[in-house]
Amino acid sequence: AGNPLVITYPPQTDSSSSRAAGGESLLAVEPALNPFGYGMSDFRELRLQKRFFVDNTEYIRKLEQNAPKHALRLAPPRFGKSLFVSMLAYYYDKATSESEFELLFADTDIGKEPTAEARTYCVLSLDFSVDISSGDVQEIRRRLHNEINYSVEHFVCKYGLKEDVQVSTDDALGSFKRLWFALQRRQLRLYVLIDEYDR
Repeated sequence: AGNPLVITYPPQTDSSSSRAAGGESLLAVEPALNPFGYGMSDFRELRLQKRFFVDNTEYIRKLEQNAPKHALRLAPPRFGKSLFVSMLAYYYDKATSESEFELLFADTDIGKEPTAEARTYCVLSLDFSVDISSGDVQEIRRRLHNEINYSVEHFVCKYGLKEDVQVSTDDALGSFKRLWFALQRRQLRLYVLIDEYDR
């Protein structure tokens, strides 16, 4: 099956032999038997499982050089939109450690010469695949608010902003505004990624 890939998440504590320098726990992940990750949308998972990956990381640099602040990518289903969004999240997220960044991007085009923007943002990922097949307008609106608020709650926990941001269950826009103001006070940069916008 080939050599196992060593990563640092999730931690293991039951074996002293699985410790790396600095005390980090190691996990051995066998390469995937099926090289094609059809339907996979998590970039980290795809890379750690050594699935087939067409290196399109060069477009990260092109986006920074040529795209406006608000970029829109249109493509048919199963054209890798969600995977590309996930890749951007790991690339720009300040929570991506240096070792994880190296693991995910080392042998890619962008990994050979990362841009100055890499790992400098707080990343808010929004998924708009809300079920609109049933319920009235108010019910669908509630589902959308819940989805956005879930993302905001995850964000504030991830970046230590729980004390600064109050999430409103019936006002997702208000939740987002408070998140934005909290980031401004702390002089943190925000990168917003929206997936499933066409649902």
